[in-house]
Amino acid sequence: MTWEPPRNVSVVIATHDRLAELDALLHDLAQQTESPHEVIVVDSDAATTDSRALVNSHARRGLHAEHVLSENVVATKRNAGALRSTGDLLVILDDDLRVGSGFLAAHLAAHDQPRVVASGHVSFPRTWAQTSNYYRFKSTRHARSEGEEVPPHRFVSMNNSVERADYLAIEGYDEDYRMYGGEDLDFGFRSARAGLKHRLAPVESMAEHHEVKMNWQQYVDKVHKAAFFGLPLVLSKNPEARQVPTVRVSVPGAARAPREKALAAVVGALAHRPVLRFAAAVLAWSDSHPALNSTLAQTVVSLAANRLGFVEQLRGRAYAPVARP
Repeated sequence: MTWEPPRNVSVVIATHDRLAELDALLHDLAQQTESPHEVIVVDSDAATTDSRALVNSHARRGLHAEHVLSENVVATKRNAGALRSTGDLLVILDDDLRVGSGFLAAHLAAHDQPRVVASGHVSFPRTWAQTSNYYRFKSTRHARSEGEEVPPHRFVSMNNSVERADYLAIEGYDEDYRMYGGEDLDFGFRSARAGLKHRLAPVESMAEHHEVKMNWQQYVDKVHKAAFFGLPLVLSKNPEARQVPTVRVSVPGAARAPREKALAAVVGALAHRPVLRFAAAVLAWSDSHPALNSTLAQTVVSLAANRLGFVEQLRGRAYAPVARP
C-alpha cells in the first residue's frame, strides 16, 4: 500500500487537577490554523477537579473535544486517548503547555515521510529564565535545532506527534510504568527499535511550559523519584539505555572512558542524602544570582540525584524525598 501523509490531527491530553492550565491549552487549540480533528482529554476518578465540565464548555464553543476517564497512570491515560481517537496523526501533549496558532500545522509538516516520531520544541516563559538559574538550566536542556535527528533518549514526551497506526503498532506507552518516570524513555527506545525515525518538528511546534513553578529542592526530588521508580525498569526492558551518557555516569560501574569515570566518581561522592540535600540547598540559595550560575554544578547535582535514586531502588530502600527541607 502506498503511504500518504497524515491529513488530520487528534490531540491527546492526559490531565490531572490542572483546570486553569488545561483551560488555557484548550483555548489555544481552538485558535489553530490547522483545526484539530478532535481533542481527547483523559482524566481519572482520582482527580479532585471537574475537568469534564471544562471540556464540555469548550465543546459547546465549537472545539471538537471529548472527555475520557482512565486509570490515573500517565501511560494508561495516553493509551486510552489514542485508542479513542480517529485521526491520522496523534499529537500528545501535557496539560500545562501553551501553543501558538501554527502549532498543529507544524506537527503535520514534520510528517512528510512515513514512520516518524516528531518531538516538538519546548521553552519556559522568558521571565522565568531571566530571574532564575534553575530555569536557565532547564532551558538549556531543551535547546536544539529543528529538523535534526533526535536520539531516542531525548524524545520529548510532553509535546510529540506520531501517526496513529504506528503508535498502535508498538502498543503505545508501556503501562508497566505505573509510578513516576521512565515511560517516556521506554517509548523512545521501543519506537526506535521498531524502525520509527525520531526528528524535531519545525520551530512553530514550540510549546511554552507553564508548569507549577519549581525550585532546586523539588527538582532534585523529581529526578531522584524518576530514577528510583523508572530507571531500573527502563534498563531491564531496554539494554541499549546503558549507552546513554547520563546513564553511564549514573549507574555504578557503567562509565568507560577516563573522563566519564572521573565524572562518575564526583557524582558518586555527591550521591548521599546529606550531601545532596546540602547541594540542593546551595543551588536554591544562589538561584536568583546570575553571577553564581554554573551549568556544570547543576548537571552534576542532577546526575547525583539520578544515581542515588537508582542505587536506593537496587538496595531495596523505601522511597522517600531526599532534598526538600
